Amino acid sequence: MSTAMRRLALIVVLALTGCASDESGEGGACAAALVHDGMLYRGTGVDAGRGVRSGELIEEGFSLPGCNDGGGPEPDRSTTVFAVRGVSPEVAVIDDASLYVNTGYFTELRDHPLHEVLHDGSSKSRRGGSLCTIDGRVLETFFSLWLQTQRGRRRMSVAVDVHTRIEGFDRAGLPYLEDDDAIRVHGRCRRDAVLARRIEPAA
Repeated sequence: MSTAMRRLALIVVLALTGCASDESGEGGACAAALVHDGMLYRGTGVDAGRGVRSGELIEEGFSLPGCNDGGGPEPDRSTTVFAVRGVSPEVAVIDDASLYVNTGYFTELRDHPLHEVLHDGSSKSRRGGSLCTIDGRVLETFFSLWLQTQRGRRRMSVAVDVHTRIEGFDRAGLPYLEDDDAIRVHGRCRRDAVLARRIEPAA
């Protein structure tokens, strides 16, 4: 997986109008995002035309959230986007410059229609940690999957890769998770992180 496309493990839950920080810890520009019909799309950094082709024009309704970085809050504004050829607009869209993916779907999974575009095809995954099963609720999916455990207020990051199976959550024919979904994660835990091997609805 390329560095540009690897999901960032951020401790802070980002609000739509919040700003992302770069890896050095210094302030950075607001993260590129689109909002439509209650769904959040994250900018990928993949240029339009590089491995993806635009399809039909989508009706207006997508908005660019305003940014609070710098000189005060900016208002949201509408933007024009297109479907990605061969991909449902619910899964991904494209504008004149970049590809945006719905954050509820996981491009790390092989079945995602843009997996090959966004990842280098490597099947390697991290090892180590103790076998564990964690129950909790989804906190966010914007940069990475975070959950809050049912016992206490502990937050854990959940790593998803090509070996992860997500069962019991489906939308548009693909695994889909959203805020407040109750999930059970089977995998390997190390401190406040779990490498997921299977995700299913919590009992």
